[in-house]
Amino acid sequence: MGLDNYPKILPCVSEYGIIETEGKGCKELAECNKCPWANHFKDDFQDGILGIFGTPCWFRGKSGNFMIERLCDSFDDLNFYGDSSGDGNGELSPSYCETLADFLSENEYEHMEAINGYDWSREDVQSELKAYAYAIKWLRFVAKYDGAMAWY
Repeated sequence: MGLDNYPKILPCVSEYGIIETEGKGCKELAECNKCPWANHFKDDFQDGILGIFGTPCWFRGKSGNFMIERLCDSFDDLNFYGDSSGDGNGELSPSYCETLADFLSENEYEHMEAINGYDWSREDVQSELKAYAYAIKWLRFVAKYDGAMAWY
């Protein structure tokens, strides 16, 4: 089963009042500087783990769960499927996003140690470290937009 996460309130809607019926896609909004995600992550775009269909402000939550799994025996309490403070149906509240980001940030060294044990190329290790840092930044970003939702 796949897992993607997206901001509960889309940043372009929150910041600029963009509505889907205006016919502008993510690429067009980014080109006219009306995509808060693109403006915030412009230097990290290549390091991001984009969601389904390459939607920029979405995140591949399953990869986030793999990161957590490398650090814990179980990821029942911390995961990208959501917390129980929302409606219990795949919602990541803003405080939960911050908690996940804090956990990943506090365990960055342990994550690096875990992936160093894999038979990966240097490029793959570097890519994973960048993706890990991006996950932390993404969680903090979506916390400002009422958290995130899980789509699976």
